[in-house]
Amino acid sequence: DIEDVFPPPALPTAFFMSTARRVEEFLGLVCHVPCVLPEEVVGPHGRIDNDAWFVQTLRSVLPEVEQAQRPILEYLFSDPDYCGFTHQNMNTDNAMFWRDDDGNVCSGFIDWGRFKRDNFARGLSN
Repeated sequence: DIEDVFPPPALPTAFFMSTARRVEEFLGLVCHVPCVLPEEVVGPHGRIDNDAWFVQTLRSVLPEVEQAQRPILEYLFSDPDYCGFTHQNMNTDNAMFWRDDDGNVCSGFIDWGRFKRDNFARGLSN
């Protein structure tokens, strides 16, 4: 049975750390690769300080989210109806799509290496 092969999801044993450092690395990257963000944020010359609100929000909110990881994940995993089969990077090189006889779009996995049962929100965000 496939559910025996792929056990139900559980809370991760490790959480993201060093968010403040990663925010600064991201902001540094954006200065060198301005096409990462829209011109409304980086301005016509690719300067991230063009949008002080955006920068301040990244620096203040993301560390708060880091601190709230456990309750967020506990909520995500609290209802088994929000969990199912996912893939770490379900993109075109790991999936196949076709139409059945009724014209419905169907999908399947090609790469089973990171196939697992997980919360759908986590599966979609990876």
